[in-house]
Parts: sequence; C-alpha cells; structure tokens
Amino acid sequence: MARARGRRTWIFPDTELPPAGDSLLKGHESLIILNMNRKPARITLSLFFTDVPPQILPPVEVGGRTRAGRLDARQVNLAYSTTMGYAV
Repeated sequence: MARARGRRTWIFPDTELPPAGDSLLKGHESLIILNMNRKPARITLSLFFTDVPPQILPPVEVGGRTRAGRLDARQVNLAYSTTMGYAV
C-alpha cells in the first residue's frame, strides 16, 4: 500500500466567532476544505477556544476532487477574511 502524501494535521489559527451584526445574518465561522486527491478524505475537526472547552466535531467526508464549504452572498455588505493554515 502506498504511503499517503501530504500532511495529515493542519492548524487554522482563527476560531473566533464574529459579532452578530445588524442584519438577519448571524455571525458564524466557516472552513472550506478542498480535496484535490482522487480518493475521498475523512476530516475530523477539533476546535479550540479561549473561553470554553475544546470541541471535537463528528468526522465528515470530502469526496475526491471536490470541496466542502460555500460562499454566503445573501448580503451585499459581507466580507470574508481568512488565516492560512499550516501543517504540523
């Protein structure tokens, strides 16, 4: 069996829930995962916060050559910022 290429543990240092804002849209976090491999990837997310205990989310599967996540464009005054992830 061939050894998997790439890193298996990634860190995205940006788990901060933004304020609710003044519209119907509530503040939220999102992470878009792009799987460029042919095989599905099983993803487990561990969220670490400064004021509450860590949360381990149930695993999700991202199909081969697909992405998980979306752009919410329901409001014109909406911007996304991101922090680049790094592998450990």
